Amino acid sequence: NETLANYDEGTWTITLVSSGGGAPTYSVQDCAYTRIGRKVSITMKLTITSKGTLGAGNLSFSGLPLTVNASFDGATAFSTIKDVTFAANDRQFLARLQAGGTTGAYFFVVTGAATDTVLVADIGDAFVADGVGHYFI
Repeated sequence: NETLANYDEGTWTITLVSSGGGAPTYSVQDCAYTRIGRKVSITMKLTITSKGTLGAGNLSFSGLPLTVNASFDGATAFSTIKDVTFAANDRQFLARLQAGGTTGAYFFVVTGAATDTVLVADIGDAFVADGVGHYFI
């Protein structure tokens, strides 16, 4: 009979980050995680009512509940995205979870075979991002 080691679940708070500084006004920051062994599964629901003082620059988020493994990035897919300006050839809205941290998870869009970073200028004052993701610790 085997026991499940390293099981944990809880909540975490997502925070939007701009390379230009500042902060938005949030109406929803509802996030949860489940850890089984080295694998962490996350869910997130984020809604802002204003970009507030977010400065111009790359858009990312922070607040992951556990540090991402230093040699393995994670990824997040989004089921709901609202108030984002996409170029005509953009296909998917994703986030890459940077190896070795709980911050620096940046948003990007897939444009054919390439990717483009999402900028603060690409989102509106009613930005919504709901998604799920997985990473290893």
